[in-house]
Amino acid sequence: MAENPFQTPALDIRAPGATPGRRKSCLVVDAVLCCLPLVSFAYVCPFWLAASCALGRWARPGVDDPSGFLYGIPHMVHMGLMLAAFAVVPVVVARGWLRRRTMAYAMAWVGSAAIAVALYRADVLSIATWIAD
Repeated sequence: MAENPFQTPALDIRAPGATPGRRKSCLVVDAVLCCLPLVSFAYVCPFWLAASCALGRWARPGVDDPSGFLYGIPHMVHMGLMLAAFAVVPVVVARGWLRRRTMAYAMAWVGSAAIAVALYRADVLSIATWIAD
């Protein structure tokens, strides 16, 4: 089959000049971008466990302040991840458009956000209440 002469080769990561390592790294970056809401939740769990280990008991909402742990740095990282999870939407759509999979990328982000919201709403062990404190 003949190649399309009007297609820009720089936009297609599957171009013959693209190396398999570059394709793999692009897919990893895309997966992280699409799953950033889940990454934000996944960060909270080890943070809560580390705070609980430092306190010698389970960290409780209303009693133990998450911003008081390690000078507030882990809490600020969580806030940055949470904001980035929503700010990355235009980047996800743009990367999906470049790879001609806009709906797949958008639906992956929406699914990730829905799972993260469900996990935050489930509030297992009061982790979500503690981090929102």
